[in-house]
Amino acid sequence: MFFSEVLCFLRNNYGKMPKSNLVGSISSFYTEDELVTDKACLFDFAEGISDIDNLPRNKVRKTGDAKRRLDNEDMLALLETLDRNKVVMPTFGVANLRRLPPLSASDVDVYKLAITVSELSKQVSTTDTVFFSLQIEDQLKYNTDRNHCVSPMNQLLITLRFYATGTFQLVLADLIHIDKSTACRIIHKVTAAIAKLCPKYVPIQSPGGVNAEIYRNQNGGKATSL
Repeated sequence: MFFSEVLCFLRNNYGKMPKSNLVGSISSFYTEDELVTDKACLFDFAEGISDIDNLPRNKVRKTGDAKRRLDNEDMLALLETLDRNKVVMPTFGVANLRRLPPLSASDVDVYKLAITVSELSKQVSTTDTVFFSLQIEDQLKYNTDRNHCVSPMNQLLITLRFYATGTFQLVLADLIHIDKSTACRIIHKVTAAIAKLCPKYVPIQSPGGVNAEIYRNQNGGKATSL
């Protein structure tokens, strides 16, 4: 076990809070000498690993306002490399608990929760879009791969963006680098394909049931209900 308040705090909070918050907490709490000493300790450990290529080197930072921040960023870059290569890190202990920076719950828990929610939202959104695309894919395919034809998935995404933003077709076309006429055709084609799915997902029936043709509302017209 290595006793290092800096490395203990860094190792236990790495990946659990925003990088800027982590760097800021350490830089404002510890002295330059403490950071330089513990940084050298971490790089000495990494240099003893022979099967990792392109390890970051221990840069000697000049004394100045940004020195502590840069030393922290160097240690984080090395930790990221070691973590990516699944290196088993040594245990870093603390000799004095008062030498750990104060940490609020919002720095860790809320940040992790936000990441989790964001990842789940992306997964659900992607799954729904792919599932929906598969149902209309055959109607959107081109018979040739010439002229950089737009894939069915991209056609669907273009149309969904048009629905969501209500922007002009020219603006949408410029954004995704296609001609306005192409965007117009795509939106029209995808909309027609989606409309064909209405009977499957939006059942419309008359309150008259099997006698719908003879069912009349109070105004004398045929009535439907969703």
